[in-house]
Amino acid sequence: VVSGAIGGRAKPSDVYWQIPTPKSQIPVIIFHGKKDDSVPFLGGTTMRHKTQREYSSVAQAVEFWKQNGSNVKLVVDEDGSHSWQNNSTAEEIHNFLN
Repeated sequence: VVSGAIGGRAKPSDVYWQIPTPKSQIPVIIFHGKKDDSVPFLGGTTMRHKTQREYSSVAQAVEFWKQNGSNVKLVVDEDGSHSWQNNSTAEEIHNFLN
């Protein structure tokens, strides 16, 4: 699964959407930068896309996957933004899958 968020809305008047509940357990690794101004770590709205897009938080994403029985690993880059530039990413993925 590759996704910036599990749910949100494009503008305040839209219905809140959420990805479908998985039919089976899957391993999930979530990479997120705390300084992401496109998909905020704590959730909420962002004006980056010229509209008030709203996203669920990383904590909500972790809980969503755990409630569905999935093995979840969260990797947080304290200084990271929306693009992931951390050299340990490949190692994290390798360790998670092995």
